[in-house]
Amino acid sequence: MKSIRMLSLILILLLLTASIAACSGKNSEGEQSTNKEQNSAAADDTPKQEDQDKPAATEPESENKEQITLKFMAPWGGEFDERVKPFVEEKFPNIKIELISKWVGKQELEETFAAKENPDILLTTGGFEVLKDMELLYPLDDLANQFNVDLSAFRPGVLESMRVRDPEGENRLLGFPMEDIQVALFYNKSIFDKFGVPYPKDGITWEEVIDLAKKLTGEKDGVKYHGIAKNGLSMPFMELSATGTDPQTGEVLFTKEPRFKKYFDLLDKFRSISGNWDVEKEEDLYFQNQTTAMAILSITNLAGMHGTKGLSFDMVRVPGWADQPDITPNYAPLAVSVNPNSEHLKEAFEVIAFLASKEHQTRLHRHGSPSPLGDPDLAVQFGEDQMAGGNKQYNLQGVYTGSKADPAYSPFGPDSLYYGENYVAEKASEFITSKEDVVTFLRKMDEDYAIKLKEKMNKK
Repeated sequence: MKSIRMLSLILILLLLTASIAACSGKNSEGEQSTNKEQNSAAADDTPKQEDQDKPAATEPESENKEQITLKFMAPWGGEFDERVKPFVEEKFPNIKIELISKWVGKQELEETFAAKENPDILLTTGGFEVLKDMELLYPLDDLANQFNVDLSAFRPGVLESMRVRDPEGENRLLGFPMEDIQVALFYNKSIFDKFGVPYPKDGITWEEVIDLAKKLTGEKDGVKYHGIAKNGLSMPFMELSATGTDPQTGEVLFTKEPRFKKYFDLLDKFRSISGNWDVEKEEDLYFQNQTTAMAILSITNLAGMHGTKGLSFDMVRVPGWADQPDITPNYAPLAVSVNPNSEHLKEAFEVIAFLASKEHQTRLHRHGSPSPLGDPDLAVQFGEDQMAGGNKQYNLQGVYTGSKADPAYSPFGPDSLYYGENYVAEKASEFITSKEDVVTFLRKMDEDYAIKLKEKMNKK
């Protein structure tokens, strides 16, 4: 009997030991699972070696993530499918991204909100003032730190040109640059050959361009040729880093700031080119008619001009001033911003960080969308996929030389944007065909803009 009790006791102890071991195993497994999650999270915070040159380090995607839809507001059609949608959805399997095909303007935003649509991401082509007016400013600096965004990967000056445009003067990063503005002096080789004029070279000055334009304006074999197109003649101003109003007081400065007179004196020399500004001439901006020898254009036009039958052309770095020949325009890029009212702020940020990453920027750059990254190896790749390697015949390396001008901005305007407001460019175009002297024209600009500024301030 005693033996039976002893055997029973041993069996009970064995069962208890097995039960404890099983519980311990479960707890151990749970801790391992937790540790794996913690290790995974820690890994997410540390960029992999191959991602060191990307502006953003994002978390690995998981099939278990919530499926969401993000709305992207931009004035695009097919460009959205070419530049954004398939690549974002491949990178983030839990995200569907849809286009709201509108400019990011006050009226368009009001219409969008009235229609019960809430864009998560906004392509800002006209600066950040409209986002301030609509209470949509969302600084990205903290998230950039949290997600290990390497801001040094962007080309020098591009983030500065965005920070200086913080409408509240706090120098915040209110968007990521998605497409840069890169301009060049395009020239038609055939016209240079016809007039026996040597081609321009990188480092050419505006004064030298004027001399070339004079030599290339005239009639040959019954055809009238023009030295340079009117478009793009605001570029010299962008190299001077001047503002039309005092950033502190709003005082209008066109007659008081010497750099405006310097700029319009140069324009005066341009408009003195006899025969170049014939009123009846058709502007041969992209060399389709092959009657214009030179034009200042964005390099986004390269592929289209490359496909023009019988056109022989090339480009050089945008000209500079004689006293600062290496300085080139520093336009604010097209930027993608996050709507602070988005229900998916983290995911929207991850998407715009991906759009600015080297992975995606290389793809866009090779397809003809200039990258804001500072990688010198990217320059010669511009448009390579778009032109099936035909880009190799153009001077892309030279176009990307020089140093960008210091950004200049006044909250009182006028801003100078390539795809948005550019009051000085409008006035430059008007001046080229006017008869007024520089001093009179600048005085009228003072008066005109003072009225516009008063109206603008009264609306606030």
